[in-house]
Amino acid sequence: MLVKTRYLIEGCILSKESRGLSKRPIMYEKTILTTRLIEALQAILITEVSVDETLIDGKKFLPKESIDQELDEMEESSDFTDLYLKSVQTYKRLFKNWQAGSKVEVVMVRSIMIPLMDKALEEPGNILMLYHSVADVFHAMTSERAYREKQSPFKVLEIFYMMILVNLILG
Repeated sequence: MLVKTRYLIEGCILSKESRGLSKRPIMYEKTILTTRLIEALQAILITEVSVDETLIDGKKFLPKESIDQELDEMEESSDFTDLYLKSVQTYKRLFKNWQAGSKVEVVMVRSIMIPLMDKALEEPGNILMLYHSVADVFHAMTSERAYREKQSPFKVLEIFYMMILVNLILG
């Protein structure tokens, strides 16, 4: 389970390598965390690590907050706005991990995006009601990307206008 380093206790066992900004692992899988190792993780600004659910002494590890539990809560959320905002925060955490050199976990991205897309397809009007989503899409479409050229702001507004018209017509 993915846990914030501030909730780690002595005896936790890493279930995945912990990497910093470099590609080299800082701590290897199956490392038994001591107080000193936990302080080292916090000192080098590692905010979360993946640990086993069982401590070295065989007791169950119950952190105050687990990131995997947030994903479960996301799937249960019924309000599109809440689901969207939780998805954005979870994706931002994943993205920071990728920038730090960890591998892209496609399963985790799917577990974030699929419930959000399902909810969006149930009620398509909700997407346009979110200022955040419209602003994010507008920024993404008008910014230069490695995989495509930026579009004119007027072209993007035209695309948005067409989406609104289609939504009103199909209703």
